[in-house]
Amino acid sequence: MSRKSVELDSQELERMIRRIVREEVSALLRPAGRTILDEWTQEGPDDAEGDAELLLSALSILRQHEDEISAWMDWEEFEGQLARMEGSGDLPD
Repeated sequence: MSRKSVELDSQELERMIRRIVREEVSALLRPAGRTILDEWTQEGPDDAEGDAELLLSALSILRQHEDEISAWMDWEEFEGQLARMEGSGDLPD
């Protein structure tokens, strides 16, 4: 591969540096993209009664399995297992 040399005078170089710096600073000052944490419409309307029912159901399941320590894992273990399953394609679509 051959290299070509390009000549720039100091004014062109300064303009190019200013443009690059302006673009980079603008990108840093731009608000970050929206995330799911910013958008709650998928959650539907407030349903205190349904939320309480769901919480009771979850607590009941936790109580049923609290003696099965082997079934519990900490967050880091879960993330590792999830990453392995994603990497091997074992997760459903």
